[in-house]
Amino acid sequence: MSKASSTGNFFAVERRCWEAVCGLGMNEAVAYLVLARFSQADNCTTSASVNAIEKHTGIARGRCKAAIETLIKQELLLRTKTASSPQYKILPARYLPFVRDSLSHRAFKAEKEEVLKQDWIWLPNEIVTGAGREIPPVERLRQTGDKMLLRLFIDLYHEQNLRDDGGINRDLYWNLYQREKLSERGQYIVWIFRCPNTYSRERGPIAAHYRDITPAERSAGRNRAVDVSNRLNFLYELGLFEWVPYLFESEDVTGEPIHAYGVDLSDCIEDRLGRAAHDAGFALLSEGYRKRLEEETDFHLAPVPRHMQNVQLIGIARLLYRPKTKLTAAWYADLHEKGARFLAVYLDIETGNLANAA
Repeated sequence: MSKASSTGNFFAVERRCWEAVCGLGMNEAVAYLVLARFSQADNCTTSASVNAIEKHTGIARGRCKAAIETLIKQELLLRTKTASSPQYKILPARYLPFVRDSLSHRAFKAEKEEVLKQDWIWLPNEIVTGAGREIPPVERLRQTGDKMLLRLFIDLYHEQNLRDDGGINRDLYWNLYQREKLSERGQYIVWIFRCPNTYSRERGPIAAHYRDITPAERSAGRNRAVDVSNRLNFLYELGLFEWVPYLFESEDVTGEPIHAYGVDLSDCIEDRLGRAAHDAGFALLSEGYRKRLEEETDFHLAPVPRHMQNVQLIGIARLLYRPKTKLTAAWYADLHEKGARFLAVYLDIETGNLANAA
């Protein structure tokens, strides 16, 4: 269930600026997020200062001041008002030294415009200020002392597209279920899915977490993804994202999602879809197949039109705190509209009305 609240309850940071901030240190990264959280609609002007950082984090006042001064010195922040009511401008990426250098060597206007384009990471307010009495996610991540863990958490929001992918891009990080064609009945094939394995790809924000491994690590069966795997697992253990299986047309990244296939027991539309698909698939099985499955406990069934020969169940990682953007609203509406259609189809299959289900 989403932990984001009312519409518009979000803020944004520029991706390139966030990467530069994370190169400074944990306190600077946390302070930057707090200042951005309380910025105005331009995601630039903020009146938050030391008091806000001290209130929403465990950083001591003196180190809050030092973090702000470092951000100013590194041209990521500009102080526009002083005295008792300070105000700052969160500077865009074009002020970063390496971006300025790049712009000075670009001869074509189109290329400069591409560099100047602001690449936003949209974030829910609750990751900084928390929901209810909980310790906010950013503060919990600060307490780990691993600034790369915090960086990864924020970067993943850049890779999440609920409307198109249901969560984080599945070409970056995903669960893949083992599949088997179990039975055929009329226009349907019943597929069975088991035992998901987790994969990540060395690209985008995850690439920064891959590293060369030592001979001892290689002998222990580890690979270049050891750090990113540990960090992603830790984010999961902290409850900052969940796995939501989706039925896809195929494993290929061009395959479109058919619908969500929740595997928990809640009353949300995704879990209801998963149960309905499983029950419909079970209803199409012969008695022999049903007896065979009595010996198993962890499997998922889905009846799929026989022309979809490459159907696959893929686990999508979805961040639990969600900014209430237009994309989020579009995803939510589509999820329920599509879900209602498939619930009706699966009910027809389960009750033997295959003609209506077609």
